[in-house]
Amino acid sequence: MAYAAAEAGARLVHLSSDALHAGRPEPYADDDVPTPVFAYGAAKAAAETAVRAVDPGAALVRTSLIVGDERSRQVRLCLDALAGRGVLFTDEVRCPVDVGDLAAAVLELAASDYAGLLNVAGPDAVSRAELGLLVARRFGLDPGGLRTAPSAASGLVRPVEVRLDSSRAAALLRTRLRGVAELLAP
Repeated sequence: MAYAAAEAGARLVHLSSDALHAGRPEPYADDDVPTPVFAYGAAKAAAETAVRAVDPGAALVRTSLIVGDERSRQVRLCLDALAGRGVLFTDEVRCPVDVGDLAAAVLELAASDYAGLLNVAGPDAVSRAELGLLVARRFGLDPGGLRTAPSAASGLVRPVEVRLDSSRAAALLRTRLRGVAELLAP
């Protein structure tokens, strides 16, 4: 895509992920160097490197868990855990973003000349288990059935605490990046 966009003189906004970071208690700034700990994160880091090499004028958006209505993947995972069909991790922290807010931010960036990395995520850092509680509240469900565990119990190798500092995006964009507590308010 980067080659095609460059050849056509088209504007490129590349979507990346917070999964390219290893995790730490402090928020990650826009320009923090990737430190992937699993294949998906490594692939995202490699894609960013390739896009920047081919099209230095591209905007590279690092985002987090994308939430929407009850059909969105992240909300479905929470609903499944509330119904006893899955587990949400108590220590895997992210900054969820609304799908509409993310789409509006991408459209703004497409119409701008912003180049480089930009974190575009919500301001609320929550664990997946806390996200499940917010989903339960939003849909009027009993949170008592929510199945949770620390991520180590899963055997998966993924980053645990990944908070994106989106203050640069908040200052640059007209789109307001709403927090997940607001998004999932009853």
